Amino acid sequence: MWLASSSDRVDQTILSTPADWDAVKNNAVAYDPAVHRLNNSYLNPNGTTCTTFGNRGCVRDTTLTFEVSVRVKVCVVGFLEDNCVAYSSTNYKPEGLIQEYSTRMRYSIFGYKNVDIQQGPGSDSGILRARQKFVGPFSHNPDQGKLANAAREWDPQTGVIYQNPDPADADATTLAVGSSNSIKNSGVINYLNKFGQLGTGKNVKTFDDVSELYYAAVRYFKHQGNIASYSSLSGDSLSKYQQADGFPVITDWNDPIAYRCQVNVILGIGDTNTHFDKNLPGNTRNLGGEPVQPAEVSADKTVNVISRMTQIWRKEGLNEADAAARASVDSFNGNGNSAYIAALAYDAHTQDLRPDTASDGLPGKQTLSTHWVDVVEYGDYKSPSTNQYWLAAKYGGFRAPEGYNADTNLDPLSDPAWWDGKSYVNNDTSYKQPDNYYVAADAEKMVTSLRRAFERILDDKKGSASSLASNTTTLQSGARTYQAIFYSGTWRGDLIAYDVDPKTGVATSAWSASDKIPAWNTRVIKFAGSATALKDFAYGNLNGTPLSSASQQQIDYLRGDRSNEAVNNEVAGKGKLRARTGVLGDIVNSQPVYVGVPSTRLYSTATFTGAKAYASFAAANATRAPMLYVGANDGMLHGFDAISGAEKFAFVPRAAMTGLLDYTNPDYDHRYYVDGELTVSDVYDAATASWRSVLVGTMGRGGKGMFALDVTNPGNISLLWDKTSTDLGALGNNLGKPIIGQLGNGQWYVMVGNGPNSSGDSADLVLVNLLTGVSSSIATGATGDNGLSSVLAWSSNNDYIVDRIYAGDLRGNLWRFDMTGATGKATRLFAAQFGAKAQPITAAPAAAKDPSTGLTWLFFGTGKYLSDGDISNKDVQTWYGLIDRGRSIASDRSSLNKVDIVEQGVVNGRTVRVIEDQPSPGADGWYMDLVPPPGTAQGERMVVSNFFQGTALIGTTRIPDSGDVCKPGGNGFVMAINPFTGGRMPQSFFDLDGSGGSSTGDTLQGKTVSGIALDSSPNNPIFIGNQMQTGMDNAGTVGIGTNSSALNMKRVSWRELLRND
Repeated sequence: MWLASSSDRVDQTILSTPADWDAVKNNAVAYDPAVHRLNNSYLNPNGTTCTTFGNRGCVRDTTLTFEVSVRVKVCVVGFLEDNCVAYSSTNYKPEGLIQEYSTRMRYSIFGYKNVDIQQGPGSDSGILRARQKFVGPFSHNPDQGKLANAAREWDPQTGVIYQNPDPADADATTLAVGSSNSIKNSGVINYLNKFGQLGTGKNVKTFDDVSELYYAAVRYFKHQGNIASYSSLSGDSLSKYQQADGFPVITDWNDPIAYRCQVNVILGIGDTNTHFDKNLPGNTRNLGGEPVQPAEVSADKTVNVISRMTQIWRKEGLNEADAAARASVDSFNGNGNSAYIAALAYDAHTQDLRPDTASDGLPGKQTLSTHWVDVVEYGDYKSPSTNQYWLAAKYGGFRAPEGYNADTNLDPLSDPAWWDGKSYVNNDTSYKQPDNYYVAADAEKMVTSLRRAFERILDDKKGSASSLASNTTTLQSGARTYQAIFYSGTWRGDLIAYDVDPKTGVATSAWSASDKIPAWNTRVIKFAGSATALKDFAYGNLNGTPLSSASQQQIDYLRGDRSNEAVNNEVAGKGKLRARTGVLGDIVNSQPVYVGVPSTRLYSTATFTGAKAYASFAAANATRAPMLYVGANDGMLHGFDAISGAEKFAFVPRAAMTGLLDYTNPDYDHRYYVDGELTVSDVYDAATASWRSVLVGTMGRGGKGMFALDVTNPGNISLLWDKTSTDLGALGNNLGKPIIGQLGNGQWYVMVGNGPNSSGDSADLVLVNLLTGVSSSIATGATGDNGLSSVLAWSSNNDYIVDRIYAGDLRGNLWRFDMTGATGKATRLFAAQFGAKAQPITAAPAAAKDPSTGLTWLFFGTGKYLSDGDISNKDVQTWYGLIDRGRSIASDRSSLNKVDIVEQGVVNGRTVRVIEDQPSPGADGWYMDLVPPPGTAQGERMVVSNFFQGTALIGTTRIPDSGDVCKPGGNGFVMAINPFTGGRMPQSFFDLDGSGGSSTGDTLQGKTVSGIALDSSPNNPIFIGNQMQTGMDNAGTVGIGTNSSALNMKRVSWRELLRND
């Protein structure tokens, strides 16, 4: 929302001292800065004042400053500015920032009551001028999409701003003012454009009580209602009209929070020379000059400005006594004012605005952030300790960690939480500039600052669709996890490192990769300059690629140059490329892969060619720098130093180049580029008798392509191959993790399912020789809107030679590919279905041998989450455990034992579920329909692979909720069961009571808990010691203890080939 705060400067005018009075004598009106108002001062030759400018010798007083109104015609055909929008071939209108962002934000606006009272009765004010709403031609409804907007503020055919877009609010104020002075103007844009310009006969307000204005805006978000004295109008009709400033005075407030998850923001504009604004909740000590405190204010116990201000001063370094004294001073920087706007901002940013227990409470935690543009009146860039807006932006906009408690946390904020490195200078002293604080001493800086504020506001909404990565499986000093996130408002991304406390398992942020991107002209960015050689990704090197037509500015932009973005050249009109809030693109479905030093124990018992040389390879790379690799939708694979977070390498695949210039377009609609999963594995090159670490990447939703890089030496990465659909005819959008393994012919291959959208809409297995790039495919014959999903490579003899590959397809078929022959053969093992409906399989199966029988089992869940229609689909999906006996299993599930979810309840504040106890499976395995008691299907599904942790089989589910705009991805469960019966474990896998072992506190009504719910849809967890760390769709992470006594099976190999020891 907008919070408009007037300054002592007249808005939208030019204040100057003309040298040639005759040239402007018909336009100039004298302005006396000593009294801050217009006058009509003229002088006789003797220096005395004369009142009639026609009298002999009567001239204007040239010692005063004059105001000159200047009107500039813009958007003239042939001389168009960058922000001109065409409404016809000859009609262009300028588009402001509110219009530009009108499809992504709702706005409301607060302003002062226009009174000339500095202190005492009537001096406090804060008026809602326009209700929160969409201001453009369209509004947006989550269920109905784009709708015509009856409250629009401009004509969509001509671009002309409406004078009175909110007539009901204008008419209501007219009733209060009197019909002789009717309110004819309304709306967000009008109020800003016409501020102080309506000619009401009254100058703009001089004495700004900004903290009380801000408090009114916070009350709006809290749904506490208008303060009567803040908006009351007095006197005759003209006086009331002047106090209303010709705009609505809205007293029957609507609720600005439409959705519990919305991003709430106050954006203010004003100067720091404020007046008597201490009449606020919790303050009873320094109210000299203030009117009697309104009953609505004294009754508000949700905030105490003295307490919050004291906490701020403690965090700024003062001791307890000095902080308390500073919080109660009579005047903060003059005029009897305060810095309580900072206290209010800190409280609103850290406390729940609408607690669940309130009559109008909302689920979850609603907070708001504060952005402020300081207009730097008189050129006075105040120091932080005397600048209330600096403090409000810092404490109302810092990145608060999970569980932050403002009442107990008195430590200084860490710099990365509120400061991105920018500074401002006042009297030769440099000060850190909070991320949400903007300085605008002139028009150009004002536009730039406001645009940056809008971009930061949009940047607040983030999510994560990928699992965590880690550098260890042991909870020890130095343990670290890594999470990829994206910001859907501006489509930037980040990779965050978290240090995990070895005692508690609590994760704290260590670094952010978006802060570690090198200067654009020093980054190491490569592409396939030939079939086997990398070349610098730079203008002049891209002939013969899909980017051959790109301008140098576009290529430099892709490299990270921001000088040609609109945000940096708004007034100069030079910005032609999309404004970004960060260089790193959004990371959605690509999961970060950690590559450390090789293990000398790997292949110690293997006998295949090259196995004995692996220990020497591992020893030679024992000091290799650890790296993190991840794909992003800026068209690049990125490689980051896992210790520092600095980007060391980037690669642009050819498949990503098609359409990549769209990324630079100011009208960019999000699309995927390098969005697929990655695999890194060590392979043996018989031709050179050497081992290599090879990375294989896929495009996922971004296109049809794969690439392979030799990453043995992170400082000297080389190309093996880079292929598109032209080279790989059977490939569609591979959405799974590529698997690297050695086949019986001694060659190493990449193995992937072809995915949806292949040329034949069939389910095919794609194989690419890792070192030569030669490809082939094995068809299943299952066609018709189909595709083979993620694959599992299996070595039945424990010799590291792949002899079987398992994968499901989108039509519910589970396939076994026998790889012992010359060409490979596909056999359908099972068709997953519920009734007559096929159950799609989108994740790779897991496999294991039952130690008691020696039989090979396959584990997978069904369900799909690929298109909009999948969100609302409530079809029953199933978790399966099947025995591979070398024959097909009846699709009617008659040979499978049914396992039920028998109970669901709450233990220690967490929703949990209990699985039926099954002592033995059916003839061919078991199945569990993902339907909780009492038996109503919720659309629960499995779209990520199962895996083993100790003796438990781990399955992660997703329950989308199309009816909840705040989390359409819904929530889900992490479940742990006995893999060979499908039933619950003999003891609880989850340490629900934190006892460090299995106990009655880990049970539901005495029964072992088998699943634990998470508030947002979970991705597959990772385990560090006995701590389960889970990344979720909302970009949050959850750490849950597990019972270590259950973890007694060897860990699955990182190479994806399961050892059956």
